[in-house]
Amino acid sequence: MGKPILLAELFITVSLSLSCCSGDGSRLYFSPSGGRLKDLDGRMQEREVDEGERHANSVSPPSLPELSTDVETEVETVACEMEDAVSTVCGELSSRSRDFSWHDFDSLLDRTISRLEAEETKFAKAMEKLSSVEAVVNETLTRAFEQWQSGRLEQPTAKPCKEGWHLFEGSCYFFSFSEGDWLHGRQECQEMGGDYVKINNTREWNFVASHVTGNAFVGLSDDEEEGTFKWISDGTVYSDWHDSWWHRGQPDNHHGGENCIHFWLIYDKLLWNDTKCTERMRYICEMKASDVEA
Repeated sequence: MGKPILLAELFITVSLSLSCCSGDGSRLYFSPSGGRLKDLDGRMQEREVDEGERHANSVSPPSLPELSTDVETEVETVACEMEDAVSTVCGELSSRSRDFSWHDFDSLLDRTISRLEAEETKFAKAMEKLSSVEAVVNETLTRAFEQWQSGRLEQPTAKPCKEGWHLFEGSCYFFSFSEGDWLHGRQECQEMGGDYVKINNTREWNFVASHVTGNAFVGLSDDEEEGTFKWISDGTVYSDWHDSWWHRGQPDNHHGGENCIHFWLIYDKLLWNDTKCTERMRYICEMKASDVEA
């Protein structure tokens, strides 16, 4: 039994530099002196540290998703196939180490070497493809940088808002300090090139609310039909209801004629409420940043 085990150790640790795993996950090798498996974790950890350092010091090329995804997947697949080959031979050696014959070992050795050689060839081809992608990425970035240096590549910039307006996701917002009724507020917004604010989602609602310091009109009203609220800037119906935007029980049309919506600051809570359009308070305007005149 000494020769098969010695040759197994030579095969695992020298010829192919492979390690096998036992049932509990530790790495094993064949010992000619003890005739059993011993732990190889210390030896393999040194190799893993070296591999980690090389990986940390390497510079990954920039990637173009449409070019590199398939090649990277192919490299990973081949690497997994090589690892499967290692696992196969390790499993057979571990389970059959006691009754291994020379014929069994020679056959297993030949099959394993053939499989690993085939996988090595596939891996080399995949790495060549990856190198080609790296070259294309570098060439593309170099050309773009040269165009930018020569002024032929335009850099997108956000168009600024007018003085006193606030930019958010392509729109400019104005929060007045003066007060007036609902119609007065809309007139002021239109004279500045905008209209009452229209709030489309929670992100925008939170942005607007963060700039409001007291009661302020927004562009929502059910003046045309009670209970059907519309955005005055484009006439769309407010149908995507958000209870979290409203004070409890609102809108309630208290005593009738409460057709205009406003931010209402009460008890340290700034939420929506319906009120009479003749009330006087601040107002909030909005315009597209693209509509801002130079």
